[in-house]
Amino acid sequence: MKAHTSLLSEWYHIPLVEVGRLFCLYSLFVVYAHCYELFLAYQISTTFSYVRFDFLRLDDYRAVEILMPLAALPVGTRIRAASQYVAGAMIVFVFIPIPLVFIPAVSSPQFWSVFPYLWIAAFVVAALSTRSIAHNIRTLREEKFRPLLIVVASIFFVGLAYTALTNNLSFVDFSQIHDIRNNLQFGGGQGYIIYGFTAAFGGMFAAFAIRYKKLYILPVILTGFAVSYGVLVIKTAALTPLWIVYVAVAQRYFFRTSMIKYFVTLMMPFFLGSIFFIVSNADRESLLYAGFTIANYRLYTIPAEAFNVYYAFFETHPWTYWSHINIVSYFVSYPYEQPLSVLMEDAFQMGNYNASFVETDGLAAAGVQAIPFAALAFGMALVAVNSCLRGLSPFFVAIVMASPAIVFIDVGIGTGLLTNGVGMLALFLLFAPRESSDYSPAGVRRS
Repeated sequence: MKAHTSLLSEWYHIPLVEVGRLFCLYSLFVVYAHCYELFLAYQISTTFSYVRFDFLRLDDYRAVEILMPLAALPVGTRIRAASQYVAGAMIVFVFIPIPLVFIPAVSSPQFWSVFPYLWIAAFVVAALSTRSIAHNIRTLREEKFRPLLIVVASIFFVGLAYTALTNNLSFVDFSQIHDIRNNLQFGGGQGYIIYGFTAAFGGMFAAFAIRYKKLYILPVILTGFAVSYGVLVIKTAALTPLWIVYVAVAQRYFFRTSMIKYFVTLMMPFFLGSIFFIVSNADRESLLYAGFTIANYRLYTIPAEAFNVYYAFFETHPWTYWSHINIVSYFVSYPYEQPLSVLMEDAFQMGNYNASFVETDGLAAAGVQAIPFAALAFGMALVAVNSCLRGLSPFFVAIVMASPAIVFIDVGIGTGLLTNGVGMLALFLLFAPRESSDYSPAGVRRS
């Protein structure tokens, strides 16, 4: 028996312990998918009329719960690259939920004609998220890098201060956000500062503050997030500090370099909330029930529901052929007068509907057939991020990637890399001094 198992390991070049971890990862995905199905059937679909569940097609739900997790397995069981944080969030918030939410929207034959494209996209993103390119670009020594870090931080904080002084701050609750944002008017440069700080550089500044033990800077960074929320009134600015703390604590004391435990971290709010309401039999009319439902709906359902919205719209409207991306629009005429998110709001009256690359760079650009190609482009961007962050310590990378991991569930590739500053963040960290770490530092040299 021992010889037989050793032979199997030799044939497939996969240690049996890794096979066991992959099975655990697959089982976790299946359990999450099934719980998500129950969440749709008995909570979300009974609260929000436009989220549907089809009890006559349980076989389709079961098939998705078995098949889609297979596409996510190439993400691996150990965290070895920065972009695995992004891919993990995409799997939990986008790739597993989308087909489950999409089933009632179309007939069974039509669903199964679309599902393979989603499966391939998930596989491509999961596989490429672990890859990086070795390079010989010199990193900077601490004495050269710190002045550069101070300059970049100064640009952001001066920009935030100027934006706060030249705009009215609106600290309203989330229910009033859309009313305030419809009347906002400010310069484009100010928008880049806020989005860049919220989605990328704010977390990086926090990571360096912890790394250099300059904890007195953390309140200043928190103030930056508060200003960003007060000016632009975006939920991301209000919630990102909490998410960064959550990921940082979980990395330090729980998942460390385990991808399985990182997935548990991403799923934990969903599981805990679901278990609480099952055990407590909470009143559906209570504020607590409403708060949990809305929170779970925003994070675990809206990114998936976006697929239904974009699919319905572009079944009867012309594709953009990627002209919604500013650079491409110079060569290809954009067929609409408004951005994609505003188009969805006007068409369905469901709010300003931002969406991931699956919808924006896939469905909207050239239909479902374009989704795997968009996934390939997204995957190559992940490879580039990995290559820039090679050699940085796991704890540092966890803090830095906490914001980008969530950002990409709601924005396309170009918006995430450029407007939200993730591309500039990766380029900046390409030259950051390295610490000893579990990540492979191959190809990294110091000047």
